[in-house]
Amino acid sequence: MSPQGGVAEPKLAAWAWPHRADSGADKAIFVARGHVLELVSAALAPANLQALLAKGVGLAHLYPSPWLRPMADIDLLVRTRDLDAVTAALAAAGFSVERDLERPRTGSLLEVAVRPPTNAMQLLLELHVAMDKAVLRPVHIDGVFARSAAHDALPQLRIPTLEDHVLLVALHLAADEYRHAAGFADLEVLITAGADLEIVVARAKQARASAALYVAFATLEHLLPGFVPPETLAALRPGSAHEALLRTTFDIGAWPVAKRPTKLGAQWLLGQWLLQDDATPFAVGLASYLGKRVLERMAQAATVLRRDR
Repeated sequence: MSPQGGVAEPKLAAWAWPHRADSGADKAIFVARGHVLELVSAALAPANLQALLAKGVGLAHLYPSPWLRPMADIDLLVRTRDLDAVTAALAAAGFSVERDLERPRTGSLLEVAVRPPTNAMQLLLELHVAMDKAVLRPVHIDGVFARSAAHDALPQLRIPTLEDHVLLVALHLAADEYRHAAGFADLEVLITAGADLEIVVARAKQARASAALYVAFATLEHLLPGFVPPETLAALRPGSAHEALLRTTFDIGAWPVAKRPTKLGAQWLLGQWLLQDDATPFAVGLASYLGKRVLERMAQAATVLRRDR
């Protein structure tokens, strides 16, 4: 699959990027980003590793011109089992891998920041094993890779199907508490391009992500009245008690969605818990995550004590 311009600029583009740079600057960044992706693909080739182009970098070809989709970074999705090998391959090729050394157990549950060898444009790559943070939903990443299409010009990089990409974008929105305006323009583009919403709903339910997708689609419907089919919203709508709990934190069907400023910590975790279809697996995953964080903090404190002696 090669980048090819879409049909029309999304209606939400001007809203999502009210201060978008002039087309010349955007095109220069697009060219630089393409060069970085060539370096990534070349770095992964010797070990036959693959990465998935996620979010903006993986759907910019659906916009009228790919440089019309601004982005602050390059998001790559990798299989958990490949993360260490991918970071090692990039480091060997001259990329700077910015692992959080204080998070050896939980760093992969967030993202790994990577910078290219020559970074005049200050481009940042982020390696993800999921679009969730801290506690991961059971998204079948191997299935996402199996259904994806090869990029003609970048043999080690792949592009997800429209349906998988809708779910990935929605999960990123949920992790960001629906503050990322660009995500809603991306949803508009993916659905306009022909994403099968019945398939999206089915995969969301398998991944225990229907509540997260419901809030995303309800917001999209608020921004573009009549755009999301009512039967899609009905299929995703949680039970009345669950929706009432969601509304304590999220203004469903409005903008902005979150009722408070983003602040990582207990409040953010509460919001993520409310966006789960099933609270029990999330509680188990959260307990595991917090246990790992305790061990990391204990190791950090021990290091400080040894240094101060």
